[in-house]
Amino acid sequence: MPVLENYYDRTRADEWGAVFDGTDIGREPTDDRSRYVILRFNFSAFDDTLDGEKVVHAFLAAHFSLVGHFLIRSERELNKGYADLHLEPFLARYPDVRYGYVIELKYLRRGEAADGDAVASRLREARAQLRGYLADEGLRRLRPAVRHVGVALVFHGWELTACEAVGDEDTGG
Repeated sequence: MPVLENYYDRTRADEWGAVFDGTDIGREPTDDRSRYVILRFNFSAFDDTLDGEKVVHAFLAAHFSLVGHFLIRSERELNKGYADLHLEPFLARYPDVRYGYVIELKYLRRGEAADGDAVASRLREARAQLRGYLADEGLRRLRPAVRHVGVALVFHGWELTACEAVGDEDTGG
């Protein structure tokens, strides 16, 4: 039984007492108890012999589109390259949002080795690309009050194996 899923999921609020009564968490619940809707995904049937990276990319774009604070831009041209995803703050609706995100996705097929060297190599490649994207003058001109953060994601099949942030300070900006 996924404990955190049962604790936070408001669709299971009526089962909360049966699961947590008599526990320390049940005696002192937080305000976040049963507050969220938890999405659960099963990727066991996912076939990455096709183009697994595109499937993960599309899933992430769809998932991020559920967050209304950002406009999702796929394959955004930045500094003579194409960022996989750009989460541009939706300032017309949420003027206080001060961060945007540029995401670079790297992918290892399930059949490939996902050892430390392979993952580190993909992270290095993503970091270099993100530094270039974050140095794009048009990105700064577009939203001068917004600080953009790069996010390098490495997937092995559908499993996230590495995540690393690259700040705009890494670009001299």
